Amino acid sequence: MNTAAAHLRRHREGVLLADGTAHGVRFVLEGEAGRVVFPADGTIMEAEELVLFVPRESPADDHELQLLLSAGPASEGAVDRWRAYHGAPRMNGFGAFTIEGAKFDGAVVEEALTVANPLLRVEGRLCRMINSDRAALAGACARLTGVEVKEPLAVGVDAHGMDVKARFGIVRLEFPGPVSDESAAERAIAALLKGSA
Repeated sequence: MNTAAAHLRRHREGVLLADGTAHGVRFVLEGEAGRVVFPADGTIMEAEELVLFVPRESPADDHELQLLLSAGPASEGAVDRWRAYHGAPRMNGFGAFTIEGAKFDGAVVEEALTVANPLLRVEGRLCRMINSDRAALAGACARLTGVEVKEPLAVGVDAHGMDVKARFGIVRLEFPGPVSDESAAERAIAALLKGSA
């Protein structure tokens, strides 16, 4: 079942309409409160209406998620997370955006789209563990997504899977089911890397 929350976790790019003006954005989900974080200038931060389409407006080959956002300041940790995922930004300012409402495939979304990451405290250690065997990580990317990633780098782990940075963007590797603690995450990661998941 493709839920709106799963759809949001699988994507890190979208089209933002700020008072009707379109901006392509690359985003991350904040680990603490689950807000959507991306570079934003004054026109975006001061816009009266912000709607983020994930992955784009009216996609022909994918489901459409529309998020109604409200702007707020981004923490230093959220900015660092964005840089780990996407590199150097084209603008200096950042915003952290709360999801005020959502539609998925034309229907209003009732589920919570973002929650705090239960693995946030150990996420860095889990990423280091994953990155200690880049060949296994590359193999998992190819096996699970069909995408060849020459220099994979795990940049995020949450209860549902991990995000792997590639030269062309982010590859999402999902766990068979959600995990709730560090030891369950370690087992799920080991299974993905070994090919037994």
